[in-house]
Amino acid sequence: MRRKDREVTDPQFIENVLNKALYGNLGLSDNGEPYIVPMCYAWSENKVWFHCANEGRKLDIIRVNPKVCFQVSADTELITAENPCNYGMYYSSVVIFGTASILDDNESKSAALVRLMRHFRKGFTYNFTEEEMRDICIISIEPYEITCKARVK
Repeated sequence: MRRKDREVTDPQFIENVLNKALYGNLGLSDNGEPYIVPMCYAWSENKVWFHCANEGRKLDIIRVNPKVCFQVSADTELITAENPCNYGMYYSSVVIFGTASILDDNESKSAALVRLMRHFRKGFTYNFTEEEMRDICIISIEPYEITCKARVK
């Protein structure tokens, strides 16, 4: 990391950023070509969780190359100045490198959907039916590296 003065290693700070951000960007490598998709997600049990349709480009890519990168930002605010060269940004960001897995059993999918909903609505409870889960796919990311940077007020 070039800006060591902005590196954050406190696990609680990182957890707070992951729980605060509303969406993140999933980075994949499609036969050597970059592919990035904005995704709603949940951070739970030290994994990132997504849902998507049962088919599509991101699933095709993950099946061939499960190595992924995921990035979130929170607390962003532009810092203005009289001189445009002095503009800056307050922010907190986390980058996760990990291995993606596709879940296919309904019990795991249902539990992941509850995690996803709790990211947006604390205390959420619901019993998803098999019919509701039939047309969705759940992806989890097991991190092998997590980095965090921040510039806070």
